Amino acid sequence: MKSSLSIPAHYRPGLDVIRLLSLLPVLCYHFCIEAARSGFAVPAFLIGRGMADWVEVGLAWFFLLSGAALCLQWRGRFRWRPYLVGRAAAMYPAFWLGFTVLFLYGEILHGNNAEIPRWRVIFSILGLDGYLAPVTQTFYKIGEWFLGVILLLYLVFP
Repeated sequence: MKSSLSIPAHYRPGLDVIRLLSLLPVLCYHFCIEAARSGFAVPAFLIGRGMADWVEVGLAWFFLLSGAALCLQWRGRFRWRPYLVGRAAAMYPAFWLGFTVLFLYGEILHGNNAEIPRWRVIFSILGLDGYLAPVTQTFYKIGEWFLGVILLLYLVFP
C-alpha cells in the first residue's frame, strides 16, 4: 500500500543530518554557558574561545546547508508569494508562542521593562528586535537575533 506521505523529489535527508550535526556545538555551548551561570562546574574548554569558534563553524554550515536546501526546493519554479508564505508559516508560529508566553509572564504579570513603549513589541513580533536593540530599547526575549538573520537571508535568497 502506498503511503499518503510522499517525500519531495528535491529532499536530501543527508543535508538535514549534517545540519543537525552542525547545531550540536551551538546547543552544547549555550547549555554549558547557562550551566556555568547557574553555578555548575563546566570544563573551561566548553565555554571558552575555542568552543565559540566551533559554534561559528556550526552556524556557517547550518546557513550554507539551509541555503542549499532552499535552492533544491525552489529550483526553476520560484514565486515570491508562496515562498514568503511558506517561510513565515514555518518559523513564526513557534516563535510567537514562545515569545508570547515570556512577554505575558515578564512584561504583563511582573511589569518588567515598564519604561519601554508597548508599541515596540512590533519589533519582536517581526523578529527583528535583536538587530534594533543596539539603537533602541526592545523586548528582546528568546534569541530573536537568530530569527532576524534567517529573515534577512530569506529576503536575499531569491
